[in-house]
Amino acid sequence: MQVIVEGWRSSSSDWLKAQQLSPEELPPLSPEQKDVAEKLGISEEDYARSTKAGELSRQELQAKAEAFGTFLESRLRKRVADASIQSVLLQTFDGRVRIAGTAAGREFRLQIDEELVDNLMQSGSSELEERLQRIIDLGVPAPEAKAS
Repeated sequence: MQVIVEGWRSSSSDWLKAQQLSPEELPPLSPEQKDVAEKLGISEEDYARSTKAGELSRQELQAKAEAFGTFLESRLRKRVADASIQSVLLQTFDGRVRIAGTAAGREFRLQIDEELVDNLMQSGSSELEERLQRIIDLGVPAPEAKAS
Protein backbone atom coordinates (compact mmCIF):
# COMPACT_ATOMS: atom_id res chain seq x y z
CA MET A 1 0.00 0.00 0.00
CA GLN A 2 1.40 3.36 -1.04
CA VAL A 3 0.88 6.13 1.53
CA ILE A 4 1.25 9.75 0.45
CA VAL A 5 0.89 12.93 2.51
CA GLU A 6 0.24 15.95 0.34
CA GLY A 7 0.73 19.29 2.07
CA TRP A 8 1.79 19.81 5.66
CA ARG A 9 0.86 21.25 9.00
CA SER A 10 2.65 21.57 12.29
CA SER A 11 1.12 20.79 15.65
CA SER A 12 1.87 22.73 18.81
CA SER A 13 3.33 19.63 20.44
CA ASP A 14 5.74 19.14 17.50
CA TRP A 15 6.66 22.82 17.68
CA LEU A 16 7.40 22.41 21.40
CA LYS A 17 9.52 19.30 20.76
CA ALA A 18 11.53 21.18 18.13
CA GLN A 19 12.06 24.09 20.54
CA GLN A 20 13.47 21.74 23.18
CA LEU A 21 16.15 20.27 20.91
CA SER A 22 19.72 21.43 21.19
CA PRO A 23 21.10 23.24 18.13
CA GLU A 24 23.20 20.14 17.33
CA GLU A 25 20.04 18.02 17.04
CA LEU A 26 18.49 20.28 14.40
CA PRO A 27 18.64 19.38 10.71
CA PRO A 28 21.31 21.15 8.67
CA LEU A 29 19.88 23.73 6.29
CA SER A 30 20.48 23.65 2.57
CA PRO A 31 21.85 26.79 0.91
CA GLU A 32 18.33 27.51 -0.39
CA GLN A 33 16.86 27.24 3.12
CA LYS A 34 19.54 29.57 4.45
CA ASP A 35 18.59 32.09 1.78
CA VAL A 36 14.91 31.82 2.72
CA ALA A 37 15.71 32.33 6.41
CA GLU A 38 17.74 35.42 5.54
CA LYS A 39 14.96 36.81 3.32
CA LEU A 40 12.41 36.20 6.09
CA GLY A 41 14.67 37.90 8.59
CA ILE A 42 14.86 34.94 10.96
CA SER A 43 17.87 33.13 12.31
CA GLU A 44 19.02 29.90 10.69
CA GLU A 45 18.45 28.12 14.01
CA ASP A 46 14.82 29.30 14.18
CA TYR A 47 14.29 28.22 10.58
CA ALA A 48 15.82 24.82 11.36
CA ARG A 49 13.48 24.46 14.36
CA SER A 50 10.51 25.23 12.15
CA THR A 51 11.74 22.69 9.61
CA LYS A 52 12.12 20.06 12.36
CA ALA A 53 8.60 20.74 13.68
CA GLY A 54 7.24 20.23 10.17
CA GLU A 55 9.24 17.02 9.79
CA LEU A 56 7.85 15.64 13.07
CA SER A 57 4.29 16.49 12.04
CA ARG A 58 4.81 14.92 8.62
CA GLN A 59 5.94 11.67 10.25
CA GLU A 60 2.80 11.67 12.41
CA LEU A 61 0.56 12.35 9.41
CA GLN A 62 2.26 9.56 7.45
CA ALA A 63 1.76 7.13 10.36
CA LYS A 64 -1.89 8.18 10.71
CA ALA A 65 -2.61 7.62 7.01
CA GLU A 66 -0.87 4.25 7.07
CA ALA A 67 -2.74 3.10 10.20
CA PHE A 68 -6.05 4.13 8.68
CA GLY A 69 -5.24 2.35 5.42
CA THR A 70 -4.47 -0.86 7.31
CA PHE A 71 -7.66 -0.52 9.38
CA LEU A 72 -9.79 0.19 6.31
CA GLU A 73 -8.31 -2.70 4.35
CA SER A 74 -9.18 -5.12 7.17
CA ARG A 75 -12.75 -3.75 7.17
CA LEU A 76 -12.99 -4.13 3.41
CA ARG A 77 -11.78 -7.75 3.52
CA LYS A 78 -14.65 -8.66 5.84
CA ARG A 79 -16.98 -7.56 3.03
CA VAL A 80 -14.94 -8.68 0.00
CA ALA A 81 -12.21 -11.27 0.59
CA ASP A 82 -9.96 -10.07 -2.24
CA ALA A 83 -10.20 -6.36 -1.36
CA SER A 84 -6.97 -4.42 -1.26
CA ILE A 85 -5.92 -0.81 -1.03
CA GLN A 86 -3.33 0.41 -3.51
CA SER A 87 -2.96 3.94 -2.17
CA VAL A 88 -3.90 6.25 0.67
CA LEU A 89 -3.52 9.94 -0.10
CA LEU A 90 -3.89 12.37 2.81
CA GLN A 91 -4.50 15.88 1.51
CA THR A 92 -3.88 18.11 4.50
CA PHE A 93 -5.07 21.38 2.97
CA ASP A 94 -8.36 19.86 1.77
CA GLY A 95 -8.87 17.74 4.89
CA ARG A 96 -9.50 14.67 2.76
CA VAL A 97 -8.25 11.11 2.65
CA ARG A 98 -8.48 9.59 -0.81
CA ILE A 99 -8.35 5.82 -1.15
CA ALA A 100 -7.75 3.81 -4.33
CA GLY A 101 -8.16 0.06 -4.31
CA THR A 102 -9.68 -3.05 -5.82
CA ALA A 103 -12.48 -5.31 -4.66
CA ALA A 104 -14.36 -8.09 -6.40
CA GLY A 105 -12.01 -7.66 -9.35
CA ARG A 106 -12.92 -3.99 -9.87
CA GLU A 107 -11.26 -0.70 -9.00
CA PHE A 108 -12.80 1.73 -6.54
CA ARG A 109 -12.05 5.15 -5.13
CA LEU A 110 -13.22 6.59 -1.83
CA GLN A 111 -13.00 10.08 -0.42
CA ILE A 112 -13.27 10.39 3.36
CA ASP A 113 -13.12 13.50 5.53
CA GLU A 114 -9.92 13.61 7.55
CA GLU A 115 -11.99 14.64 10.57
CA LEU A 116 -13.96 11.38 10.37
CA VAL A 117 -10.70 9.43 10.15
CA ASP A 118 -9.24 11.27 13.17
CA ASN A 119 -12.34 10.91 15.30
CA LEU A 120 -12.83 7.24 14.42
CA MET A 121 -9.21 6.30 15.05
CA GLN A 122 -9.18 8.18 18.37
CA SER A 123 -12.57 7.12 19.72
CA GLY A 124 -13.53 3.84 18.07
CA SER A 125 -17.10 5.17 18.11
CA SER A 126 -19.67 2.72 16.74
CA GLU A 127 -21.58 5.67 15.23
CA LEU A 128 -18.48 6.72 13.30
CA GLU A 129 -17.85 3.12 12.23
CA GLU A 130 -21.39 3.08 10.82
CA ARG A 131 -20.65 6.28 8.86
CA LEU A 132 -17.50 4.67 7.46
CA GLN A 133 -19.44 1.52 6.61
CA ARG A 134 -21.99 3.59 4.62
CA ILE A 135 -19.12 5.10 2.64
CA ILE A 136 -17.78 1.60 1.98
CA ASP A 137 -21.21 0.27 0.99
CA LEU A 138 -21.69 3.11 -1.50
CA GLY A 139 -18.22 3.14 -3.00
CA VAL A 140 -16.80 -0.37 -2.93
CA PRO A 141 -17.94 -3.05 -5.38
CA ALA A 142 -19.76 -5.90 -3.69
CA PRO A 143 -18.94 -9.51 -4.50
CA GLU A 144 -21.17 -11.00 -7.19
CA ALA A 145 -24.14 -12.90 -5.81
CA LYS A 146 -23.81 -16.63 -6.44
CA ALA A 147 -26.66 -18.38 -8.25
CA SER A 148 -28.24 -21.20 -6.33
